[in-house]
Amino acid sequence: MKTDIYDRWWIEEKENEDSMEKQHHHFWNKLISYIDKENWEDNYVLDFGCNQGAFLRHLYLKKNFLRVSE
Repeated sequence: MKTDIYDRWWIEEKENEDSMEKQHHHFWNKLISYIDKENWEDNYVLDFGCNQGAFLRHLYLKKNFLRVSE
């Protein structure tokens, strides 16, 4: 039985999720650089993404925000 790329992605989910996180840091930093806001301490962030919450953890390290709404 032939397994396509999509099926392999979900079979090996954890490894691929971790790999994706490492590969996306450059893009996440670029995205964060487009946000015109210096002080995030009193702000909320709405999470509507995928992965394991890696972007939010990365964002929090760069811009310390008050709270995440899921």
